[in-house]
Amino acid sequence: MGLEFAAFILGCIVAASEAADNRSLTKELSQDDRDALAVMAAGYESNRMSFDNIDCEFTVTRGEARTLIEADRGELQKTITRKGTWRFSEGCEFYRLECPLDTQVETQQRMASAAQRGQQVATIPCIEFSELRSKDYFFRYHPTINGANLYSSEGSFPGIDITPFSMEVMGADESFSPAVALRSCLQGIFYARFDGFAKVGKDEVMVATTGTSSTQRRAKYQLAPKMGFLPLEISDVYPESGREIFHCRVLEAQELAPGRWFPIKSIVVWDPEDKPPFRVSEILVQKIDVSNKIDPRGFAIELPEKTRIATPVKNHQMTLVKSRRIDLDSLRGLSDEIHQAALDRERHVVARLPEQVQSLNPARIWLIVLNVVGIIAICALLIMRRRTRARVTVD
Repeated sequence: MGLEFAAFILGCIVAASEAADNRSLTKELSQDDRDALAVMAAGYESNRMSFDNIDCEFTVTRGEARTLIEADRGELQKTITRKGTWRFSEGCEFYRLECPLDTQVETQQRMASAAQRGQQVATIPCIEFSELRSKDYFFRYHPTINGANLYSSEGSFPGIDITPFSMEVMGADESFSPAVALRSCLQGIFYARFDGFAKVGKDEVMVATTGTSSTQRRAKYQLAPKMGFLPLEISDVYPESGREIFHCRVLEAQELAPGRWFPIKSIVVWDPEDKPPFRVSEILVQKIDVSNKIDPRGFAIELPEKTRIATPVKNHQMTLVKSRRIDLDSLRGLSDEIHQAALDRERHVVARLPEQVQSLNPARIWLIVLNVVGIIAICALLIMRRRTRARVTVD
């Protein structure tokens, strides 16, 4: 599924580069169409951003369906079900996606076998991770490999991929939600047209199609105004062939407060125009509470001893000597600790070098390097001349 979504995002990037040279995209829209697209974008965002607190437990099931009807019913075979926990409050998040015990064992066995052969694991059954997000830091822990990454606001955060809202098709942190996509069209980055009103089951939806031009469509959004503008259907196509990459449907939603709708059950069928069996993802909410305020100080991850923690931007890392509880308040201190550990290692390495090397300043080191390179170049030139003379003599 990652490959299909990568193709989707790549297509969007290509579309953006093409559309950037075509400032007439917004001019092709009538004012009525622009107003309708603006209503759809604002309606979706208003409902989505109305949830200041989220305490959600859900499952993500991946499997195969023999028919599209069985996919809608959730009648899947060869399934792997992961349990998800998503808590959001005051701009901070705790997120966990757990794998079944049998897939954890299989994953560890594959990784151990690959390590013995000196190879990388091509595919693994399930990836488990826990995440913390504050306003300045994003922390992700992978128990399968006993490793973690700490990202700061100095770089970009990887984001959370799978939630009941993102449905595995909107990218990290819903970076390509209906609101983002339609507003991009209104800004002339992509093309869009308003296709009017339609029915999805018994529910009325507003339909919009996006693309690189009026003749090459990409994503199609069908939002329900009476259900908080939730996308009852989203689909996207490969630009070259026009075949669908995925078809996503919200099968059940719940009004948790007047005008505030939360998706409860959704499915994504990948490559629905291929031959069966179809690959399917199903997200099902098991518990949801958006009324009670959550104290983000309770968001925490327990790390075992020997956990390797890295900061990808600065490429610093350290290994925990003993187990530790990581919460939001400790992320800044953890970042400083990792940085200090990297400095200590550098000092230790320098201390073991001969005194003559330690005393060299950077300018002298570069001068030595240039001299060595020059000597090598002169030697290579002399060898080439001797070979040339030898060929002349032979001739």
